[in-house]
Amino acid sequence: MSIPVILLGKSGVDPFPCIDNLPFFYSKKNMKTVFVSLGCSKSALVDLEIAEPLGCPIFVTPVGSSEEWAELARVLKAHKRLPENSKYQFTEQTESKWVLSKNLRFQEALPWWTTGEIDLSGEKIKTQNFLSWTESICDSMKITDTRIDFIKVDLPSELERGVLMSMVDAGIRPSFIMVKWNKNPNTDVSTSLTAGHLQNCGYHLIGKYQNNFVYYYTDNDLYMTCNWDRTDVENPIIKTIIDRVKYSKEHIEGPNVRNTPPSLPPIGETNTIIEPETTE
Repeated sequence: MSIPVILLGKSGVDPFPCIDNLPFFYSKKNMKTVFVSLGCSKSALVDLEIAEPLGCPIFVTPVGSSEEWAELARVLKAHKRLPENSKYQFTEQTESKWVLSKNLRFQEALPWWTTGEIDLSGEKIKTQNFLSWTESICDSMKITDTRIDFIKVDLPSELERGVLMSMVDAGIRPSFIMVKWNKNPNTDVSTSLTAGHLQNCGYHLIGKYQNNFVYYYTDNDLYMTCNWDRTDVENPIIKTIIDRVKYSKEHIEGPNVRNTPPSLPPIGETNTIIEPETTE
């Protein structure tokens, strides 16, 4: 599946890939789009370029970067970036963005496996169960269904792994996930496990720029196609793929086909046509 992808924030220092024409995708939600930003990138431009055309709030958990986000709120309110009160690179080029400062909705806790605290190099980070955290932000928007439409994760100390795994465990499936991996999935085992889990759960990697990745949810959950109580196979996923290829060759390509590659699309691809989301 080919999905048009562009770079957001490309005039700044930390661009992210994103689906092109995001407002069209969320055209029926607009201000009711639930957009979450966890952590702090080197630049706020990407967050603002998502929220500005949609008119939606940004639910922010700064995680050690409260001053940067507070400065951004001041700049957005004044539409000026004055040298005496704008010292962070994070707010460069943001004074021209039309995002209301009140639409930066700061959250005290990081969505996580459990409600409590985690220790980040001596700094205590308050956490909240991911599902209850999501319910609380949806309640604040007067949304009856519990959802996140778009999540951007840029956290220190590989916290993105725990956040994304707890999100999947809570049953929350944003249409898009933007994540900065602290370590590349191809070079770090723990990150590889998290990235692989996302794609096996139905996410399709549609764009990447350095370690900034964007995933789109297709609902092609490979885990749901497998029988996980079988004792006669080494890996149910591999067995399922082999069985599907055999079925394809026997029932689709025909019994007389020889030495032809399987007709199934590569894992992670889909024939889904992206349509604008509807408001439930």
